[in-house]
Amino acid sequence: MIRDARPEPPAGTASSERWLRSILLPYGTAILAVSLAAAIRYQLQDLFDSDLVYITFYLAVAIVAVVAGWGPGMVATAASAVTIHYLVLQPTSSLATKGTAATASLVLFSVMGVAISGLAGIMRRLQTKAARARETQMLESMREAFFALDKEERFTAVNAAMERSLDRWREELLGKRIWDCFPEGVGSLFHLALRVAMSEGTPVHDELYYAPRKVWYDVQAYPSAEGLIVHFRDVTDRKLAIMALAESEQRLAAAIGVDSCPIGGFDRASVHRVLGIDETKHEVALILCLGYRAQPQPLKRRLPLAELVEYR
Repeated sequence: MIRDARPEPPAGTASSERWLRSILLPYGTAILAVSLAAAIRYQLQDLFDSDLVYITFYLAVAIVAVVAGWGPGMVATAASAVTIHYLVLQPTSSLATKGTAATASLVLFSVMGVAISGLAGIMRRLQTKAARARETQMLESMREAFFALDKEERFTAVNAAMERSLDRWREELLGKRIWDCFPEGVGSLFHLALRVAMSEGTPVHDELYYAPRKVWYDVQAYPSAEGLIVHFRDVTDRKLAIMALAESEQRLAAAIGVDSCPIGGFDRASVHRVLGIDETKHEVALILCLGYRAQPQPLKRRLPLAELVEYR
């Protein structure tokens, strides 16, 4: 059951998290890696001769460049060069020129660090491009509508099925807040479900009525590190068939004097588990309780379902 909407996330929260992930974490990792390389070099200095003076720093630059990319790799190269010049090359604890040979080796290290960072950056971009191509191909082949939101509820991905379902081109949606694009949906069950999944960080799976389009959707929303991933499909025909069946059963039960109580809302997964139903082959759509009362049934008027239920 969908609960009340949660308050909007603070405007600066998503920006702060994005800054933390894109700036502080990778570049902080670069400085930490260089510090660790310097500590290891200091602890093992008796084992290193002059030809191996840069080995731990090369490793630090390579690891940072591969893991965090070109920018952090360049920062690691610069930090390593300063550390080597100040703490490793003789005389230590001095920024004075250390001699032609030492300066040349330091320049060579810097050039190699830039080269390693550049190659790692190119590899990361190629891998990212290939991964995005595979992801795009997979999303476009899906029959279910799909979209992804960031922490500020802005569209970051939309597939073709989503465009068909809501009659909107992805160019109209990408980079924009979902409820700015669909203001008529604010306050709907769809809106409440996405807000719960986003604010509480818990998956939501339910069949929801979207009043603006008069459509029932099977909605699955999954929180992610970037925001929210949502799949949905139109199940209006099935829901209308279920409601028609329930109304028909009620009329039949009334005609033969059998008391009935159709149950349309229930924990489907628990019912399937108790009854041992294979969800890949069958699905419980409605539970209908039938029986005779021990006492005479009082006279009652059975109203049509349309007069009892209003969807908003």
